[in-house]
Amino acid sequence: MIILAVTFLGESHISQVTEGLGTVIFFSVLGGFFSLFTTIAYFKQSGNHSRVELIVDLLVKSLVTGISGVLVYFVIKSNLAFGFLNSHEAYLIYLLAFISGWSEKFVSNLLTSIEQKFFAEMKI
Repeated sequence: MIILAVTFLGESHISQVTEGLGTVIFFSVLGGFFSLFTTIAYFKQSGNHSRVELIVDLLVKSLVTGISGVLVYFVIKSNLAFGFLNSHEAYLIYLLAFISGWSEKFVSNLLTSIEQKFFAEMKI
């Protein structure tokens, strides 16, 4: 299975799409960590959460923020949003990935705006 995945990702058309994806995931998870660590003080003050719950929350947040970073990356690469942004401007893509990890509403609002744009073009 790993060999098939490496072979698939090694194809030239796939590697062009996934170029920089690992860094995007890193920055989105980093944004999620910053967001989580700013709220840990709240968790500690409330005293209702165990260490296991904090670790599970951290792992789930890492997974969700990584996925949100991937979504933002593909939205930028497909020119569905951020038309002002050249998809080759890596630092801005990484900044948006960090923001997507930090803000829980960023990806939700982004997808809603794409949906509205799509429906407006389709006149549904």
